[in-house]
Amino acid sequence: MPFVSKNNLASKAPSDQAQQSTSSSSATIRTPSSILPANGIQNQPKALSRPGNSNNIIVNKRQQGNPVLTLIKSVPWEFGETISDYQLNQTTGSLFLSVKYHRLHPDYLDTRLKELNKAYDLKILLCLCDSDDHELVLKDITKTCMINEFTLMVGWSNSEIARYIQLFKSFEKRPPDLIKEKIDDDYISKLTSVLTTVRGLNKTDVLTLATNFRSFRQIVEASPSELALCPGLGEKKVKRLLEAFNSDFRNFPKDNESIEN
Repeated sequence: MPFVSKNNLASKAPSDQAQQSTSSSSATIRTPSSILPANGIQNQPKALSRPGNSNNIIVNKRQQGNPVLTLIKSVPWEFGETISDYQLNQTTGSLFLSVKYHRLHPDYLDTRLKELNKAYDLKILLCLCDSDDHELVLKDITKTCMINEFTLMVGWSNSEIARYIQLFKSFEKRPPDLIKEKIDDDYISKLTSVLTTVRGLNKTDVLTLATNFRSFRQIVEASPSELALCPGLGEKKVKRLLEAFNSDFRNFPKDNESIEN
């Protein structure tokens, strides 16, 4: 979204706006000292001899004057040529949009999302919720993001939007361990992880099955009548278990293939 002032959202050009000086209590993220100045804070874009060919966040010049920029202090950024508003790296691009701006220019979002279509592997919409009456607008924005395969991140202040940008950049090379399910290495934990994927089965049901059958193989090979003898396993649960055990594995198509019915 091209940044516009609150006094004239519809017409004021980005070049006419003065960059606001804002203080923030956003969370501090550790960044290698070789990237940032000695005080660890960057208030102005870092000038490089080869803009865009760096580890910096590349900021579209249309964002000049956006107060979010003054709050990005723990990761380096620079103005440069990019189709997105904030290019976090070569495979991740993000757009900035405020709810108020979307009300005035409802067609802008769809146009910008289509521009980024296949430009990045991960496409993010940073949405600033700056309106009290936002429920229907956010619903519309969410639907548009889902259709265009964008990840929607809603912030309730400029500092929160800046924090999202900093976190995405700081964690770009981190492994997904933080969001992965942690499964203990013992037999019961693994059995629970597998069987509770069957709709309706809970941990108590898994313990019952483990008590009545010596192994996972015996559970899979058990007859419907044998499974029905287990306390807590009614007709529906037995039916779902058998369907899970006897159904074919799904083959997911490659990007250039389609699923055949």
